[in-house]
Amino acid sequence: MPTTPVVVTMWLDPPLQTDFQVGDVVTWHAAFVDRQTRAPVTPDVINFVYSSPPGLANQPVTTPAITVDATGVCHYDLALSTVGKWILTTAPQGNPGLVSIGNQSMVLYVFETGQ
Repeated sequence: MPTTPVVVTMWLDPPLQTDFQVGDVVTWHAAFVDRQTRAPVTPDVINFVYSSPPGLANQPVTTPAITVDATGVCHYDLALSTVGKWILTTAPQGNPGLVSIGNQSMVLYVFETGQ
């Protein structure tokens, strides 16, 4: 598998948590750095895709819905509206054109209130 030119790091607020209650809102964060120079870079296209439990298709989000906080750093507020397993994926694209330049995924679980 070829090495991608960008290292992607993603995390959530609240941190160190993967279990949530339906109705919670989490903030997804992503950072991008050049693999060789370690300098922050902002991809040409920032794709954040989340899939939630049964019956809901993948939901892609890109800029301007994603807030770019600084070079190579962005965030998006995500409302957890459905009970079940959610898969969050960051998949930036860059020069030349829409070439995949790295990605990262995480899983979180949403439960009914009071569980």
